[in-house]
Amino acid sequence: GTVSSPTIFLNGSTDMSKQINVYGTLAPSLTFGIEGNVNLLSKSNTILHVTNPGVTADGVFAYNHTGGGHMTLDGRLTVIMNGSFTPGPPSYPIMHGDADRSGQFASYSFMVTSSGQCFTPIINYDANNALLYLQPCLLSGGVNDP
Repeated sequence: GTVSSPTIFLNGSTDMSKQINVYGTLAPSLTFGIEGNVNLLSKSNTILHVTNPGVTADGVFAYNHTGGGHMTLDGRLTVIMNGSFTPGPPSYPIMHGDADRSGQFASYSFMVTSSGQCFTPIINYDANNALLYLQPCLLSGGVNDP
């Protein structure tokens, strides 16, 4: 089916009952928020589009306004990047758990369409996030590629 609201509110009497388990493909348009817990399982395939990190990017967020907020990562992540990007800091959250984040993607890949910019996209993790970071390219001698 189709979900038109940017945030899904899952009703239940405990945190565990306010949970979404993803076994297949999750391809949100902009922010996909769950008031509860999100579990991306081993066979899940998450597809995100990033046009301008920090401004126009898809993401999945587990909120903890009424309980929950746990983000569990596994499966495959594909990030489709199209537009103009600036390598280097900061990193951009593409997955977030208000309470915490556990696990990592088993694999990830990038499809990049950009205009001659030199960077390598990578996924980093912290206690609450999976973060998109654009590692600048380096020439021999340690000078950033123009």
